[in-house]
Amino acid sequence: LILAARGDHAAAAQQARQVLALQREVLGEQHSGTLTTWQTLANILAEDGRLDEAEAAARTSMQGFERSAGDGHVQTLAAMNSLAYILEARKRVDEAEALYRRIIAIQQRAGSEHPSAFAPRNNLAMLLMDAGRLPAAEREFASLVADARSALGAGHLMTAIFTSNLGLCLARMGRLGEAREQLEAAHAQLLALVGADHARTRTAAERLADVHARLGEPAKAAALRQPPAS
Repeated sequence: LILAARGDHAAAAQQARQVLALQREVLGEQHSGTLTTWQTLANILAEDGRLDEAEAAARTSMQGFERSAGDGHVQTLAAMNSLAYILEARKRVDEAEALYRRIIAIQQRAGSEHPSAFAPRNNLAMLLMDAGRLPAAEREFASLVADARSALGAGHLMTAIFTSNLGLCLARMGRLGEAREQLEAAHAQLLALVGADHARTRTAAERLADVHARLGEPAKAAALRQPPAS
């Protein structure tokens, strides 16, 4: 994991494969540690763009956890999410959407209100938006923001991130006044929570600057694009 975080994906994948070989020999194919390493390997390979291998590893992890722990287990859901992400990267939008919706249905069936339940919903909305299905994406984002505010509060980081994504979707739909309102709220909250230098804050600032520019407010756009004061 450290090697992957440093960007050395080839060495990280080699280490993961060595661990996996030992786990398969000592612990067996269906042990949770073995299946978790399959998922780790899938994520590393996906980051390295080796999507064929990544998909195969992710499916092995997901199917193993389904057999040993059931589809509602947290590790099964994590493996499903990894596979959905890989399918999305492969431009297999319909398959990725179906898997995200399956994850969401399982979590809703369990009545989960844990913040981890929001991530697949955000992934689904982003998938729909990037596929050009903007009205469907806007509905997903609006519902997600409302639920995050209810469960976590308006001042939570996840609420701010989802609000920023909603603002981007509205901007792509040409609903610039509504987009500005959402992005201003998200940007202000992210500034307060994580500061101007954080990647999430910079993303929200750039989205808001783009909306200001499209609304004929170049001074506001320029101010947002200024590098943060050191």
